[in-house]
Amino acid sequence: MSVLDSIYEDIIDTIREPLLALDSDLKVLSANRSFYNSFKVTPEETVGKLIYDLGNRQWDIPKLRMLLEDIIPKANKFDDYEVEHVFPGLGHKIMLLNARRIIHGAQMILLAIEDITERRRLESGLIDSEERFRRLFETAKDGLLLIDKETGNIVNANKAIANILGHSSQELIGRKLSDVGLLKDIKDFKKTIFELELFGLIDIVDTQVETKQGLHINADIYLVDRARFVQCNVRDITERKQSEEFIKNIFETVDEGFIVIDREYRIISANKAYLNMVSMPLEAVTGQHCYEVSHRIPTPCYEANEDCAVRRTFADGLPHKANHVHHDKEGNAVYVETKTYPVKDRSGDIISVIEIIINITENKRLENQLHQAQKMETVGQLAGGITHDFNNILTAIMVNCNLLQMELKEDKELKMYVDEILAAADKAADLTKSLLLFSRKQEISPKLINLNELIERIQKIWLRLIGEDIDFKTILTGSDLIVMADSGQIEQVLMNFITNARDSMPDGGLLSISTELIEVDDEFIRAHGYGESGMYALVTVSDTGIGMDEKTREKIFEPFFTTKEAGKGTGLGLSIVYGIIRQHNGYINVYSEPDKGTTFRIYLPIVNAAAEVNKPVELVEPAGGTETVLLAEDNADVRKITRSVLEAFGYTVLEAVDGEDAVNSFMKNKDSIQLLIFDVIMPVKSGKDAYEEILSVRPDINILFLSGYTIDIVGKQGIFAEGLNFISKPVSSNNLLSKIREILDK
Repeated sequence: MSVLDSIYEDIIDTIREPLLALDSDLKVLSANRSFYNSFKVTPEETVGKLIYDLGNRQWDIPKLRMLLEDIIPKANKFDDYEVEHVFPGLGHKIMLLNARRIIHGAQMILLAIEDITERRRLESGLIDSEERFRRLFETAKDGLLLIDKETGNIVNANKAIANILGHSSQELIGRKLSDVGLLKDIKDFKKTIFELELFGLIDIVDTQVETKQGLHINADIYLVDRARFVQCNVRDITERKQSEEFIKNIFETVDEGFIVIDREYRIISANKAYLNMVSMPLEAVTGQHCYEVSHRIPTPCYEANEDCAVRRTFADGLPHKANHVHHDKEGNAVYVETKTYPVKDRSGDIISVIEIIINITENKRLENQLHQAQKMETVGQLAGGITHDFNNILTAIMVNCNLLQMELKEDKELKMYVDEILAAADKAADLTKSLLLFSRKQEISPKLINLNELIERIQKIWLRLIGEDIDFKTILTGSDLIVMADSGQIEQVLMNFITNARDSMPDGGLLSISTELIEVDDEFIRAHGYGESGMYALVTVSDTGIGMDEKTREKIFEPFFTTKEAGKGTGLGLSIVYGIIRQHNGYINVYSEPDKGTTFRIYLPIVNAAAEVNKPVELVEPAGGTETVLLAEDNADVRKITRSVLEAFGYTVLEAVDGEDAVNSFMKNKDSIQLLIFDVIMPVKSGKDAYEEILSVRPDINILFLSGYTIDIVGKQGIFAEGLNFISKPVSSNNLLSKIREILDK
């Protein structure tokens, strides 16, 4: 491309009218930028195309064909030819065409196109200014009034204002604004005009009135037509007023507190929920600092609290969330979650902050309950975990003591020492059971019992226990409260409550036990944070004792926590109670305040069945035998002492150190063995697996399982599900011998 060609193209591109360069075959050689912009095409869609084919044959215009194909060959040019054409996507166009045929290396035609559509419309008078104003005035959605500035009379009114004000246009002409309720009197109008002319203001009048149809309208006044007239724009804002009322009703009915705070941290507005939170009326809240009302402190809370959501929103204009502690009128802590949002003016400046306040006190309480339950579960797992080894040690101690007792029948002095050792071992065994009760892993013997009958049966014992200075009452429901429970453990629970209540009322008081039948539903579960739907027996134990504070109440179910003096209690009482109730698929909670007494509530699931009658169990004295027993026990001390006891009572004992050893020993002596005594959990092969392997050879073989592990671990082996004989460690020799005879004598 030559320098001249480059200059030529630059000049062509600066021409404002669309311009095409065509070859002798009327194909487009080039086009300027204005052509591409005006007719919305690209160079790829234009260059090299026959002019008539441009834009999917949009340029196939008969008059253009005539000009290009007939006139140019004869005259070499044409000037100012008007062509009308409808372009899809661009609409109707009136174009003024000029063309020249030139020689620039080769023959070329330059076609200049001027869009005169708007000019012709104006020149032809299709829409002159007066007609345009008239149409706009008549068709405007807003109500429009044209008012004589000097007299204040309405000189024109459109249909919209007639509908808004409930008058016809003719009825409005000649009346004043004050006549139709938009201004009080002509003095207001004159004052408005004076201010408009003096200060050049707009929106001088922004008044809201209600028409006779009940519509709410808003009016603005402007100077128009070189200040000869005043135009009044009137809008029907009924829907806006209704929307505002609707939004206001929403804010008034939501449970969350809602306040608007200005940059001075003063409350501009507040909803009913917030007013209920702070127990103050709106007039007492408005204008007060938010920290004075919410936190009830005289100094700004945001100065000491970097996490103040209101301060952060004022600072960066973004929504924020934070947790705070507010206080009610009694000074009690109220845990809240706050969410803040900016309110900006037209220029984008933050003028106030909306703060939504959600009371999460109940959520906080439930969260603390969950943490407490998780902590209790962890301690329970620890308690259950130590019992296996401890029970094996106790078994060895107790069985050795039983053997010494038999040997020392004549030596009363030495036998006394053995009895003391055995008594201490029994206490240790009871402590282990208590730990298992806390961890909810102790085996229970549940039966159908009527809670009302159980309370009536043992309340005489309670009367002797509490003393005469305490008033004791029972209030039992008339309905039978049938639950599946271990009656001994439920008695232990109630006895614990009674003794604690007695100790909390050293100067006397009132102790009551009541029962009722309740339904635990979804609402109950949401409110309390626990439970499964169904019918429950509720046992309530209340006293008027010294009570306890919140910090103490949170810890009362923890093991070894006690408020008693050293040596006056183990601190296991209420932790055992907790374990017993949870093992019975029940729930327990406590309410207490200092000097206001304590109330425990126990929920046990109801069973639709008749209660069983407790029958006395006939005790069988332990006896020996001559049968051959295979004893499989991985703990050497327990295995050794158990063998000694069995042999002392006439049994022939074969030993095995684990499950695999037990199977091998049985296969060698399968015809002579009458009983298997297997530890449940052993290395190499468990007692249950060894038993099942032996069972395939001797389906009639008797089995007695022992274990020092917790009941849930043993249960996973299927011992209880299959109804197999089982006895927990630690076990005394008498209980072991009695159980063996019970199995062999069936």
